[in-house]
Amino acid sequence: MTKSQGRDDWVRATLGSAVRDGDPVTVWCNNRVCGYWLETGRQYRTVLTVADLETYAERYGPATTFIDFSARLRCRHCGSGDVSTIVAGHHKTPAERWRDGSDPP
Repeated sequence: MTKSQGRDDWVRATLGSAVRDGDPVTVWCNNRVCGYWLETGRQYRTVLTVADLETYAERYGPATTFIDFSARLRCRHCGSGDVSTIVAGHHKTPAERWRDGSDPP
């Protein structure tokens, strides 16, 4: 996006687009008083697989944006709605980068 373009030009990610692209979504709890955080010293994280996203797309509709969908998500440990999401497309591991020569050892 160039500086002359505004936010209105952005395409909002939807449940349908995540299913179509085959991208899992990582979700984590931001609540610092979450029991999981207090017990383990780290945030609770989970990954919604494409199969999970297909189920949600059937329930809420494939045009549901992640902004609207994330408002429905809750931490399974503390029930907080203070969660974040990120589309977790495939990232190369260090071993994969070394094998294909894009990251020398």
